[in-house]
Amino acid sequence: IEYAIQQGAQVINMSFGTNLSSDIMDEVLEEAADKGVILVAAAGNEASDKLLYPASHSATLSVGSVDASNKKSVFSNYNKKLILLAPGENIQSAFSDGAYAGGSGTSFSTPFVSALAALLLSKYPNKPIDWIKDQIRESAKPLDKSNPNYKGKLGRGLIDIQNAMSGNH
Repeated sequence: IEYAIQQGAQVINMSFGTNLSSDIMDEVLEEAADKGVILVAAAGNEASDKLLYPASHSATLSVGSVDASNKKSVFSNYNKKLILLAPGENIQSAFSDGAYAGGSGTSFSTPFVSALAALLLSKYPNKPIDWIKDQIRESAKPLDKSNPNYKGKLGRGLIDIQNAMSGNH
């Protein structure tokens, strides 16, 4: 993360998490946020109401997973502090052996939000970082009605790329 900050990263995707927080990591995340970096973190795959760290850190956009029916993925963590949802099941990805395969998890959801942040930064390069993050949050499609057992624990809902890119939020 420090290296990415030094290289001028505007968005950092954190498709990882742990149950333990870290004072050093807190400092690095706060430094990144202070420098206007958008931090996006995976909520976790324990089907728990506790977000993993760094998704639980206030400087991050925490991301949970939904299936193709816009239902919370069975494995996805949820919480009243969760910010967004994105597709996270059977996502095609490159693997280390050069092959492509489908994978599932909030680590697969997080890059959708990171990519949306990068698209918005590209389209609206003169807008403040808070405006970019607001676009992402405010344009999301609420999913509480289709997920009544998780009402209030699925953040702003499913990212809506077209809606966000319109710049109307």
